[in-house]
Amino acid sequence: MWRQPLVRLGVVTILAVVAVLASCRSRPPASQVAPAAGGLRVSGPFVHENLAVYLIHSDEQDDRDFLTLDEGLRDGRVLITEKSQAEVGELLIENRSDLHLFLHEGDRVKGGKQDRTVNTTLVLAPKSGPQPLPTFCIEPDRWCDDNIAGANFGSTSNLALAPSDVRHAAKVAKDQGRVWSEVADANEDVAGQLQVTLQSSSLNESMDSEEARKISGACVAALGGLLDGKPDAVGVAFVVNGKVREADVYPSNRLLKKLLPRLLESYAIEAKVSSKEAKPASLPGSEESAKFLQDGIEKARRDETVAAGNQLRVRRYEGRVKCETEYAGRNVHTQLFGE
Repeated sequence: MWRQPLVRLGVVTILAVVAVLASCRSRPPASQVAPAAGGLRVSGPFVHENLAVYLIHSDEQDDRDFLTLDEGLRDGRVLITEKSQAEVGELLIENRSDLHLFLHEGDRVKGGKQDRTVNTTLVLAPKSGPQPLPTFCIEPDRWCDDNIAGANFGSTSNLALAPSDVRHAAKVAKDQGRVWSEVADANEDVAGQLQVTLQSSSLNESMDSEEARKISGACVAALGGLLDGKPDAVGVAFVVNGKVREADVYPSNRLLKKLLPRLLESYAIEAKVSSKEAKPASLPGSEESAKFLQDGIEKARRDETVAAGNQLRVRRYEGRVKCETEYAGRNVHTQLFGE
């Protein structure tokens, strides 16, 4: 039975608890758990270099098994192609499986007329037939003029999601120009900090480079076992250089297990390229905790239908933005970006 685990989480619930927990000392025991509103609990931090990770726990979960895009592309259960009249902002996707397909904003694909990223989280029904897939370009200097309608897109060699700033520009700002700007910044960071020589403008080249994959792999090796013995973990939060960057809550532990390595891979690269930035002596302290504990005053809101059966709510507050995706009237992803 599908039970609704996380309905309209409080604006600061996740980030506030993360900040409170982090304020105890720089590296509290990993077994430490803090209660949160709505029956949630937060444990951590679990630290790898300048990246700290917190787990978010719940007793209520969705028991369905979701298919992820990387799984579907790997074995042909998911097909992505250009439209007959190709558009930068939309591809065609078909879920050929018997499972619901979970698409995460920041999923990257390569090929076609130019590399793309999925611009928002959404769920696609089993045996969906061809459906529109909202995307943004992450390869600004290439548009192949060959007639390649129907050509398949492939998965990337590094399954890391696009960097959080790219995902924020796509999902929250919905601005192709800002996506390109963030892609350029991410590529410049990788080229400069990791000493990578890039041959193209594609985000995929920098994220899939040998140097980036080594960093991603090391982080997954260090933190990939976080969910062992924690069947109630349904979410994760990330702190880079002492600053809360993002928190995500998913329908189930089963789905989190599939997504956590990809999030870790992404944040490992972000943390590495920013490792020379000034860092606090400890993880977020009392001032940050107080800030995140305050009730937010809503600054802006947006509600939209992003695909069949999928609704996105975006709420901007002081210092953070919350995005909630509902599929068929049920929450499938609650996400908070620190700003």
